[in-house]
Amino acid sequence: MTRQSYENDGRPIFIPVNPFPGYRELKCWYNALQHAIENGGKPIFGWAIWKYGDEHFFAQHHAVWRSNRGDYVDVTPNGGVANRILFVPDGRAPFDYLGYRRPYDFRMQRGLTCWTAIGAPISDVFAIGRLSPSEEEMASNCPLFEAAVEAGILPAGP
Repeated sequence: MTRQSYENDGRPIFIPVNPFPGYRELKCWYNALQHAIENGGKPIFGWAIWKYGDEHFFAQHHAVWRSNRGDYVDVTPNGGVANRILFVPDGRAPFDYLGYRRPYDFRMQRGLTCWTAIGAPISDVFAIGRLSPSEEEMASNCPLFEAAVEAGILPAGP
């Protein structure tokens, strides 16, 4: 997975949520890629920051769509939880479409000075996890990946 260079890399920004019909909840990486294929622009990877109660924060690995004009939009449905999200673009944290790998999510409790990886083995390095898609999901993603390579969004081959 190659580090990307993003405008606003590492800076929190509020992004509007505009879910598109037919896009699936919790499939932001595929939704942003599909939207880029259909509308130009590209998927941007980073972290959606959520606050739970008064004490806990959650950094969820996420993808949004960036238009060719530079506008950021979260095109993934979120069940109506929010009409905008706090997003931190992070070029160090891409989604590996071909290997089905992504960084683990993180949580932090107010007053602490570090984030804790959720579900990751104990380590002091950045943790990457492999997803386990079903055969059906893998097969349904093939045309999407082929279209992304054809559009120049994904590289051809490993």
